Amino acid sequence: MPKIIPFAFETLNGGFTITNPAEIELPKVGVVQLCGSSGVGKSTVLDLLMGLHPEFRQGILYTPADATKESLKSIWDHQGAHRSYLFQNPETQMIHLSPLREFVFPMENAKISLEQISKSLESLKDYGLERVYNDLHTGTIQNTALSHGEKQRLLLLSLLKTVEYREEGSHSIVFLDEPTAFLDPINRKKMYQLIGQIKRKSLIFVIDHLQEEIDPYVDLKIQFTSGKVVLLSLNLNLNSMSPHHGQSPSTDPLTSLPTITSPVESLVGNNISIKFKEHPSPIVENCNFQFKRGEITAIIGASGSGKSTLMKAIFGMIPFSQGALQLESIEGKALKNFSPKNLNQLMSVLFQNSESHFMFDTIGEELESLTDKILDDSLLKSFGLFGLEARSPFELSEGQKRRLALWIILNLKTPFIFFDEPTFGQDPSAILLITNVMIHLKKAHRGIVIISHDEKFYRSLCDRIYRLVDGQLIEESGHA
Repeated sequence: MPKIIPFAFETLNGGFTITNPAEIELPKVGVVQLCGSSGVGKSTVLDLLMGLHPEFRQGILYTPADATKESLKSIWDHQGAHRSYLFQNPETQMIHLSPLREFVFPMENAKISLEQISKSLESLKDYGLERVYNDLHTGTIQNTALSHGEKQRLLLLSLLKTVEYREEGSHSIVFLDEPTAFLDPINRKKMYQLIGQIKRKSLIFVIDHLQEEIDPYVDLKIQFTSGKVVLLSLNLNLNSMSPHHGQSPSTDPLTSLPTITSPVESLVGNNISIKFKEHPSPIVENCNFQFKRGEITAIIGASGSGKSTLMKAIFGMIPFSQGALQLESIEGKALKNFSPKNLNQLMSVLFQNSESHFMFDTIGEELESLTDKILDDSLLKSFGLFGLEARSPFELSEGQKRRLALWIILNLKTPFIFFDEPTFGQDPSAILLITNVMIHLKKAHRGIVIISHDEKFYRSLCDRIYRLVDGQLIEESGHA
């Protein structure tokens, strides 16, 4: 049986030390979940299991009892196994321009037969990737045209199908870091069902905060406790885990936020359509909406339906092919003296890819760049960011990156804020933090627009919900 040996790992920047004090026996096949709050080192240990140290995961790896810290080569024995990875951010893992080439490339490398590759291509239609499948003979769609959810689905499905069709008797080890963070509930459930099928012939390590989704498929949990020294321990009772452990972000860091002065009270969309040359039909067609200050609005729909595209168009990053955005006063009158050039004074956005917000080498520099801040730096501890000023923002876990990006956005004095998947990669305590941030923003008369697949989250907060289906934006009754 494979085993994780006792080890200690120190990050080079002195951020933290991860210690495994005892040998951990692993199943030969099955699902092993790495559990713990955001930022405690789960992804770091997953990298060590993958064998990314020391080339790509820098630090000192040694035996805990060895005072000399003599370097270890690996934390476990995994000889003779095929290894497959899916990282947190799908953007960092795509190497081809074409989604179809991206999909079949791992299968070709694994020498999967043409017949099985053809079957895998057919499965694209079952996982909400019909437009990728329909592009099989034209090859006009590029990866840049896919949403974050579509990219994650494409990579995950390709990985799982490659493992499924490997020759009988071969042993695969799969590493999945937040593999369903950008997926809608239907496709998330389908992916875990597929993971449940292939775990009979593979050892699968997975990090996922969506406990209800993953629990039925987990065979072993490795628990991380937080603090300066992280200890690994086993928990075989799959239903006794609390949602978060140890130190976590405070749930209510903002006692008050200032109201932003602006004559604009509402953003109103009139008959908006968005169409790209490579798409036969509009992404969004004849859509009407109203986003009001003092309200929280959600835009929901399947991944790839066009939610993020619509948000980018509203923000002025993509042109409307039809219609216009109207700015209205508190009396409901159109304001003529605001042009698209003024939109950055009215709206800020938390993008899906948190790294889009980072401009400097260290977190300290990111914080210092924020002039005339709204939030006091003493609240950094509530965001789980205190004491990390010397670290690079790009070295943080995805959950920490998300909270740093949120901190940056909250310090921008705009009356409207758009949040694209604000809860992905967050443990329950961090989601509670984000929920309270939204409540305080609403009290401060900000207009909040959320794009999310987290139904519990948005339904607990929202005054208004729009669902995007087949290019049509439909307002749900009972929320306006």
